[in-house]
Amino acid sequence: MNTIRRYLFLSVILILLALVSANCGLSDIVSLPQRSTQVAAEFSQTLAAQESSLSTAEANAQTTLAALESAMGTSVAKVQLTSAAQESLVQSASEEFSTATQVASTNSTQVANLKHLSATQYIQIEDYNNSIRCYDRPDSIDFTNNSTVSASLKAWLESTSEDINTADWEVVWDGAEAALHRLSGQFYYVYMVYFDEPENYYYASIYDMYMHCFIYP
Repeated sequence: MNTIRRYLFLSVILILLALVSANCGLSDIVSLPQRSTQVAAEFSQTLAAQESSLSTAEANAQTTLAALESAMGTSVAKVQLTSAAQESLVQSASEEFSTATQVASTNSTQVANLKHLSATQYIQIEDYNNSIRCYDRPDSIDFTNNSTVSASLKAWLESTSEDINTADWEVVWDGAEAALHRLSGQFYYVYMVYFDEPENYYYASIYDMYMHCFIYP
């Protein structure tokens, strides 16, 4: 009797265990659609977030690309402007150099002509000076006053010609030192002496009245 009860008890226990296992499996099966829906929702949210990030990255990339294109366009424009400005400067410099070369050439020709004219005039002046200058001239004359001039003339004549017995002078114009100097020995010498007197348009010089030439300068 006790064995039968024990068998029945074990049988009931096994049946209960089977029912419990069946209930657990069934609850899992029942909850499967709900869990699938949650997973799908989570996946959808993740996909939406990734698409949003991708859209943001694409927008940022387009903005960056537009900024780069704008900057590149500005740089190209600046390079083109700089190149045009440089070409303009080169053109202006070339024109100025050409003008300067022409002016230099003209000036060089004019200078050459002036040099030739100057040389010609110098020869003419020298010829004229030689024609009005006496052959024999003293090396120096003391133009301090008429007395020193007379002494210089006497010393020069005595060193080149003869002894001088008398030497005197006579002022020609009032208010001026210009004077007529007379010296005599065997021969008679007469000189017109001028001093540096800018107000009277005179300069230091001595003219031989007989030889009709300047002995000084």
